[in-house]
Amino acid sequence: GVLVTAYVDTPALMAAINEAHAFGFLRKPWQPAELIQSVLGARTQVAQQRHIHALVSNLQAQKAQLESTLAALQATQSQLFDAERLAVTGRMAAGIAHDLRNAMSGLVLLEMEAGARGVDGDLMDTIHVGLSVMRNLLGQLDTLGSYSRQRRLSMSMDRVDPALVVRDALAVLQLDLGLRARRVQVDAPEGTLPTVLGDRPKLVQALVNLIRNAVQATEPGDHIWLTVRELGDAAVVIEVMDSGCGVAPEIEQQLFEAFASTKGEQGLGLGLYITRLVAEHHAGRLEARRREPTGMVFTLTLPATGR
Repeated sequence: GVLVTAYVDTPALMAAINEAHAFGFLRKPWQPAELIQSVLGARTQVAQQRHIHALVSNLQAQKAQLESTLAALQATQSQLFDAERLAVTGRMAAGIAHDLRNAMSGLVLLEMEAGARGVDGDLMDTIHVGLSVMRNLLGQLDTLGSYSRQRRLSMSMDRVDPALVVRDALAVLQLDLGLRARRVQVDAPEGTLPTVLGDRPKLVQALVNLIRNAVQATEPGDHIWLTVRELGDAAVVIEVMDSGCGVAPEIEQQLFEAFASTKGEQGLGLGLYITRLVAEHHAGRLEARRREPTGMVFTLTLPATGR
């Protein structure tokens, strides 16, 4: 706008112009040509301001689009990098599994020989537990190697009592000194819950991962609770709860992704990832939530198949 006035107080005039955001002013007496020139100048300025505003808006839109494209490219790059890391890890797992099988063959012969010679029961139990640990580790390596090659898990499905999965997982961890130093409470009555259709060894692997995760998140003397319960008539829930330190907020959203670790350089970040894969291949789900006042709760939910 153009302020046209007969007022002569310059400071007041300038204040009025500033408050009204006027392009300029004309003070009496003015000439028609001056008025026309001022209006033309104001029109030019408005046109320039509109053009600048349009350019700025266009630049902001292009910036947002570029940021979105860059984020998508970074996400794709991260996925490709993780896929390559997973493939390399799978190849390494296959090699380790091969060496482990060779080592186990001698231990299996030792187990057979000890049984034939009537070795003391406690010693035989120790041998059985040790081999169970190695078989579980071999199963973990085979699972990782198979998934890295095929992007799916090979499953052998059968009706399974979920309480037996808990029992087998605790048997595998029987020699774990960390678990022995925790206060473990188990509520998983055998033969009273609906069965699930699943691959028992892989479900045991998944639960072992969850229990080890709880051990690593707690200190000696802390509590770990293992519970199996029905969820209506359609599902069974295996729950692992601890009173530990919980999960850092920056890792919480990626907790079940490959190579997301809460242990820094000490962790590979595949335990919970494999557990999630096992849950999904059983048409189930794996979830985590914070426990008050401290700790975490991990729930493995599986479809029930009846009693």
